Amino acid sequence: MADSLPYLEVSGTHFDVGFAIGTRFKDNISRRVNWQKSIVPDYKNLLKQNIPYFDATVKTFPRLIEELEGMAKGSQTQILDLFFINNRDLYDPSEDPKLVKSPEPDRCTIVLSFNQN
Repeated sequence: MADSLPYLEVSGTHFDVGFAIGTRFKDNISRRVNWQKSIVPDYKNLLKQNIPYFDATVKTFPRLIEELEGMAKGSQTQILDLFFINNRDLYDPSEDPKLVKSPEPDRCTIVLSFNQN
């Protein structure tokens, strides 16, 4: 098999998990953020429009934000850039027919095992 499923075993707090993901996939995350910044029309304005969504998520799902904070720190990217990539309400690159395909996969796949015998 030419490609294999990237593997990462993590435990700890939500921040720890995010930090491990960010560190392990730093190059992929950086490429995706930079690509999105380069192709999204009016990126800075949309990033500002992203803030109320972020604030609502902080209040409703604080542990998800803790994980995203860890991912941002581990990948050395800004948390609002990471949040914006996942905010399809404001902008969904897959729905823009003028765009070229992303250099990185547009979605992720998670496989989870609790190692039960």
